[in-house]
Amino acid sequence: KGVLSYSTKKEWSPKGNEGEIPLSPNLLKLLKKCKSEREPFSNFIFAGTDGGMLRIQLRLKLIDIAEACNIPNFTKLHSLRHTFATQLRKQGVPIETLKELLRHSDIRETMIYAHYEKEEGQKAVLKLDDIF
Repeated sequence: KGVLSYSTKKEWSPKGNEGEIPLSPNLLKLLKKCKSEREPFSNFIFAGTDGGMLRIQLRLKLIDIAEACNIPNFTKLHSLRHTFATQLRKQGVPIETLKELLRHSDIRETMIYAHYEKEEGQKAVLKLDDIF
């Protein structure tokens, strides 16, 4: 098991609250691989050239990584939050769970990230057939 821990230290104020976010085994494996290949002697996955905290904008670093991985049109770091929430919602994760994973204090904020799709409603209505 792995978790991503973060706090609102330094000059960063995220929309979410401080806390821990569980990581999937595949993501944990990928992050460990990135760390060992790029910054093997650092405590950071995305480290500066000295192995310390990254001093450039993380967005620029991730754009470089996205380009190297042939991920087109990746220009905003914040898009990852929307993708995270939308993909989990497509897999049937309840909005309340997404709220906690995104560390939102208000579920209305979560609704902005987790877009509703017609297929979700169609699948939900079909569940009524199992009852009647």
